[in-house]
Amino acid sequence: MQRRLRTDETLNTFRNDLLAQDWRNVHEKEDVDSAYNFFLNTFLTLYHKNCPIQQPKRTPKRPDNPWLTRGLLNACKKRIIYIKTLLSTELRRKKLNIRHIKIN
Repeated sequence: MQRRLRTDETLNTFRNDLLAQDWRNVHEKEDVDSAYNFFLNTFLTLYHKNCPIQQPKRTPKRPDNPWLTRGLLNACKKRIIYIKTLLSTELRRKKLNIRHIKIN
């Protein structure tokens, strides 16, 4: 998931760039559509410049599957613990049964 870096510092530099921009081209255009396109293009260019996209840092504990929520990860951990305890208790029962058979 990508996010833009928006801090007070980046927003202040964005505001300063907007104030420093020459907007005469927008006011002098006779066609409203071209004036709007020029304004939007200038605005987005400055926004992308001052608020860049950042990739979030992934921790090594979390898998690279963005659809795995914390709830699903928790359920997977509990399932693994359940299976391990189930297998260990079954192995203990088998060992006890084998010992019991050997003694008799």
